[in-house]
Amino acid sequence: MLPRPQNCSPPGVITVSGVAAAPSDIRQALSDKADAKGATAYRVIEARNDGNFHATAEIYK
Repeated sequence: MLPRPQNCSPPGVITVSGVAAAPSDIRQALSDKADAKGATAYRVIEARNDGNFHATAEIYK
């Protein structure tokens, strides 16, 4: 797990799921959600593939 970004406020959490795509598509979906919430950074804290990808990330502002 990557360290928490410095000088950022406490995290919120975002998730993406049901995405049947490449890992780069999952990363883009997380990035889009983080941007929509005004985050300056995100850190993936959980990811799995049980037929469809699911990922959870902490967001930082």
